[in-house]
Amino acid sequence: MRIICLNKSKKIYSANPYLILGDWNTLDDVNTLIDVGTDDTIIEEIEQINTGVGKKRIDQVILLITQVD
Repeated sequence: MRIICLNKSKKIYSANPYLILGDWNTLDDVNTLIDVGTDDTIIEEIEQINTGVGKKRIDQVILLITQVD
C-alpha cells in the first residue's frame, strides 16, 4: 500500500487529503482518496501520479471531515 499526502500547498489549508494506492497498480487495487480538501491543485497532483494502466485515478472517496474549521 502506498499513501501519498496531497497537501503540497502551504498557502491553502486543505484538511490533509491522502491518496491510497496499491503497491503494484493492479486492476484489483482500489485507488482511494481520503478527504478531498479545499485546494483544487490536488487535481493536478493526482493527474501526475501513476495509478495504473487502464485504471481510474480514483475509485472511491472517503470523507472524514465535512467542514473546514
